[in-house]
Amino acid sequence: MESGKLEIWSDLKGKVVLVASAVQDLGFALSLSLAKRNCRIVLAGDAAQTRSVSQQIKSALAISSHGTVSELDIVREVELDLHRAQEADVDAAVNQAWHAFGRIHVLLTCSTAPGSRNTPMEYTEGEWDETMAVNLRTPWLLTKSIARQMQQTGHGGSIIYVSSVTGLGRGYFPGVSVHGAALAALHQLAVSLAMELGKYQISVMAIARGLTESDALPTLLTSEQAVKMASRIIPSQRWMNPGEDLEGLVIFLASDSAKYSTGNIFIVDGGQTLPRPRMRSYI
Repeated sequence: MESGKLEIWSDLKGKVVLVASAVQDLGFALSLSLAKRNCRIVLAGDAAQTRSVSQQIKSALAISSHGTVSELDIVREVELDLHRAQEADVDAAVNQAWHAFGRIHVLLTCSTAPGSRNTPMEYTEGEWDETMAVNLRTPWLLTKSIARQMQQTGHGGSIIYVSSVTGLGRGYFPGVSVHGAALAALHQLAVSLAMELGKYQISVMAIARGLTESDALPTLLTSEQAVKMASRIIPSQRWMNPGEDLEGLVIFLASDSAKYSTGNIFIVDGGQTLPRPRMRSYI
């Protein structure tokens, strides 16, 4: 930070953020951004994945601070199967995460993108169950467990769901009916929870992110076709960069400055989901 420059997000210092992400690159990017602002991070998810992300964060911080990885006690890991965890598993993981640094100030969940784009008739019961589990049931169980502890301590906190534009009424894409239904339900859950948990000083928000080049729709195309499509139909003329484009909003929502923003679904998509008739002017 330059001398004399105001640190806007100084109230993030010392906050503990539990990050539950089924999207490894997004979980890494957002966790690193928060860690750079002096948050402590607890990663929840697959053991091998969380260890990998933890090491990447520590290495990046060591480079930026000229320290060593062993000196950076800023990231911990908690094993949790985000696809199949039951309530007892979630409670145990949250309890472990809570005691890692003394408490949890923020829960940040990152929903997974659909692994395949199937028509409603092709979607299997197993795919339905997994999609609903990782995108709706596990975030709900995590929120329930953490909110209970936040209520008991009397300090409150923040819940942030990073979802996708496929859960929006203006974000329909072929082949994502079940995924969109799960995220639409997550958005409704966020609003309802904000109303009911506000009295405990717990704020709840969601971010509907735009599609990235690694999501199911763009990956059906060649790299050249994906770039061409973005330049033709997206007002910002590019697909989303999951770290850079979400960083500022996540930092804000994790801060105390965002407490009065509870109950909102924020759209960060570069205009991808603007009404199609309007978007035809870009084709």
